[in-house]
Amino acid sequence: MAGWVVLIGEVLVKTPEYIERLKQIANIVDQDRAVACVLENDTDVELVYVRHRFGGGHFITGQEPPRTIPPGHAGMWGAEDSGLMTGTDGTVIYGADGALPEDKNPLSGNQLRVVCNWDNPFIGSGNQNTAGAWRPWLIPTSNGPYEWPGRYFPITEFDVDVFKSGASKKMWEVRYRLRKM
Repeated sequence: MAGWVVLIGEVLVKTPEYIERLKQIANIVDQDRAVACVLENDTDVELVYVRHRFGGGHFITGQEPPRTIPPGHAGMWGAEDSGLMTGTDGTVIYGADGALPEDKNPLSGNQLRVVCNWDNPFIGSGNQNTAGAWRPWLIPTSNGPYEWPGRYFPITEFDVDVFKSGASKKMWEVRYRLRKM
């Protein structure tokens, strides 16, 4: 994870650049609830931003998800709530076409989708910080396959670990690590 984190044995060490970026997000936050999300791409495929969804909140201005995350690098984004007594929850999806072997199921392709969810509610514990690596569910159409949002097939080639930390509910760091199995 050049420039972001370094793995020494089993210990993940944050580099000064990583810590500086977290501080930048923390200093920008002017709302009651926020998250700094980091997706570590510990694979040999480039990840490309596909889409996002918010149940509450929005991206912090200037802290949107990067368009691509090269192999061995990490991408970071920040989100915050949209008003008084609200939280932030959302999903960011990255993809890699051709990352998986062809599947016999005609409704799935060889694309990889990495789905990163977060939830920092105003009230409650926010246990919805989850992630997964999936094949998209493709619907045949006359214009080519249509990717059905929110519908995925499980895979065994990749896995995603999720770690959450934070000194207070105001701002959490949610870290996702994609790795090849």
